[in-house]
Amino acid sequence: MRLKNLALNPYLHLALLALIVTLTFSRTLGTYFLADDFGEIAYVSRIAAGDLGMLVANFTGNYMQIPSMSVWRPWLLISLLTDFIIWGANPLGYYLTNLLSYVVVCLNLYLFVRNLTSDWCRTRSSLAAFFAALIFALNPLHCESISWVVGRVDIVCAFFYLTCLNLFVLSMRSDNRNKKKLTILSVVSFWLAMWTKEMAIGAPVLAVAIALLWGRPPLAPKKSLQLCLPLLISTVVYFALRYMALGTLLGGYTQGIGDAQAADALHHWLDPDTARRLFFPFAYSIYGAAPQLQTVLALVYTALTALFLLRLGSLSLPPRWLIFLPLWLATALAPIYKLWGLGYELEGARFVFFATMPLAAFFPIMLLAPHSSGATAKSRNEGLYRKALAGLSIFALIAVASLYGKIAARLNLEWVHAGKEVREFAQQCRQINSQLKSDAILLGIPKRLGGAHMILNGTTFKILLQPPFVKEKVEDRFLTFDPIIFGNSDHINASRFKECLSRPGMTVFVWDEELKCFSNFPAPQKSTPSAGARTIVLSQQAPPHYLHTAGHARFYPSLDTSPAKAVIQNITTGDGIFFGDLNIDPLQVDYAVVKLKNLYGACDSSKSVTLSCSWKDDDHLGKHQVSRNYMSAPAKTETSQEQTVYLRLSSNYRWYTQGKIESLFVGLPQLQRVSVSELSLLPATAVTPQIKLTSASACSAIGVYPTKADETTEVAVTLSPDFFAATGAGAGQKASEIQIEISKANAFFENMTEDKEADALAQKLKKAIAPANTGEYKFTLPLLPKGANYQVRARVLDASGQTIGDVSDPLVLRSQ
Repeated sequence: MRLKNLALNPYLHLALLALIVTLTFSRTLGTYFLADDFGEIAYVSRIAAGDLGMLVANFTGNYMQIPSMSVWRPWLLISLLTDFIIWGANPLGYYLTNLLSYVVVCLNLYLFVRNLTSDWCRTRSSLAAFFAALIFALNPLHCESISWVVGRVDIVCAFFYLTCLNLFVLSMRSDNRNKKKLTILSVVSFWLAMWTKEMAIGAPVLAVAIALLWGRPPLAPKKSLQLCLPLLISTVVYFALRYMALGTLLGGYTQGIGDAQAADALHHWLDPDTARRLFFPFAYSIYGAAPQLQTVLALVYTALTALFLLRLGSLSLPPRWLIFLPLWLATALAPIYKLWGLGYELEGARFVFFATMPLAAFFPIMLLAPHSSGATAKSRNEGLYRKALAGLSIFALIAVASLYGKIAARLNLEWVHAGKEVREFAQQCRQINSQLKSDAILLGIPKRLGGAHMILNGTTFKILLQPPFVKEKVEDRFLTFDPIIFGNSDHINASRFKECLSRPGMTVFVWDEELKCFSNFPAPQKSTPSAGARTIVLSQQAPPHYLHTAGHARFYPSLDTSPAKAVIQNITTGDGIFFGDLNIDPLQVDYAVVKLKNLYGACDSSKSVTLSCSWKDDDHLGKHQVSRNYMSAPAKTETSQEQTVYLRLSSNYRWYTQGKIESLFVGLPQLQRVSVSELSLLPATAVTPQIKLTSASACSAIGVYPTKADETTEVAVTLSPDFFAATGAGAGQKASEIQIEISKANAFFENMTEDKEADALAQKLKKAIAPANTGEYKFTLPLLPKGANYQVRARVLDASGQTIGDVSDPLVLRSQ
């Protein structure tokens, strides 16, 4: 009996949970800062240096005054400020806070389940609480929150959220002497949770449910309302003050980030793979498409589900929990209606942190609940059956916790490695920067290692070279081409890159993600006739090329067309055309232009067709590629017109890092029969208009032109003779007008899929042009609201409003 009492001792359970969490995630203590960490720690360092106005601003307005967010989170800032005062810029202290906070959250969850199962027998209550907390503690989806300093936002919020609920349960059951004190502490915890992250908004709803289901007596609406009234009043007061601080009740990500999330929200909710990854948290880069552990985990889930169905069949499930758990899950999912989604690498796992609480508690509570409301077994056989069911349930719960722990330790290691690479990258950058005498270009700033964040954008990179991460500020001589806020890590503004590269004495440094060091950039070579623009006609006399044989496609020249065209049938995944012996100078070629036509076969007219182009990287063909959605599939079996698809190769920085490009692979769309007539390799001047500012405003090191909010800005658009020869009158199209497109505040065209680009667009300016009229056209932009980034780009339209060629590289303007 003493041994049994020891095994059920809650202090032992709490100690075990703390030990298991520490052993699983302790390697986090040796990593470095990541992504947003740099900006937020630099911010609190200014407060610690005496700028208390910045601290006050977080209580009276938006968090850190970030323009792309509308959130009220002063307590999160207090958490980071406290760490900075103690630890400075030493990452060890911040991750120690993360780990200890996470341990306390797991212990809090244990206490919460124990409190709500206190009417069960001691054995079942303690085991249900222990396994619920254990499965939650070892969930692999929590690596992002633990091993990223600002990922603590969910952990700290969850601590106060669970503390609020635990104190509410205690106040509900306490005498009048302690009730008031516990209620006040519960309300304070609710405020601290909401001031950390808005995910805690479900706490008042759960408090009402707890009062109704576990109240004495239960289902007493009037008494339940009295118990919950302080929390409900606090919620109303919170939203009133929030509105005064932010000017909105909802908030969240805004501007370009918010638009991109809203555009993809419905797709994520309807995507079954997103929900599947919630239960099978395997990062693709680590485990591949079909890991063996997934099969084992599926078998464990099957066993747990079978045990649940046995309990369901015997009508011995806890009715209160059958109501409460779905409600708990719903309140955890509602605040992330725009953020729901888990990528192939489990990106965004932190957003489901709260949802993993009820999910972790489901099987332990359902399988270990007393039978028939705690009634004793009526026969020996029934008693043996219950013990066997409980024993199998415990075994299955141990199995799922063990698998979670194994996966979590491996995934967390990816975050640790990401931090270590960022530390090495930062040290090398500081060393090189101190030796530079003039500006240099930096490419390949590491963004991700699997699902782990690294350096967020060009702005984040600049902070690496400033205090508090270095003792004294040094002159930053690096020119970067990363996204201003967020975006594709491989994307580059090719026009700006070539302009910077042409400056005398310019050097280029490229980060090698494999060797974890900087590699040499191939020096520009003298042009050869084969290195520039040219067209390859696909016919029987075509240069060396062949069809990729991964699928079942067949490739032959068409004899009934003039000129002859290559016709490809039965295209499946991986099929395309290989072009070798090209010897392309990447500085001379920007586009691969493909002419093709869908000859036969009905397609889903609601979807676009994708064409891709990839190039050789050492021994890896197709490792780097660009793609484009270009064609609405024809209705029924009607064939489409021949279309010209413009694939911007130079928008990927890796296009420049291999020296001469020897081969290209054009991946074809999955259609039944397609004709391809030619592949053209063209510079941007032959495909797009060129846009620039007419003023002498200097571009910043991260690619932003400062403008004044109270002054107009003029841009000039140039159309070269090459443009009309390749895409205009010489190609049978007549240019009618130039269109200038201006983005919304902090919205970036390249972050939106082509069918969603209109969501980033704020204004259009148009000017008529005469066909084949080369020269310069000037536009005066409207006044741009202060304090945000805007993109401006140009396109040429024909008389029907269709784009001729492709859109220009954008200018990024910062209104000040």
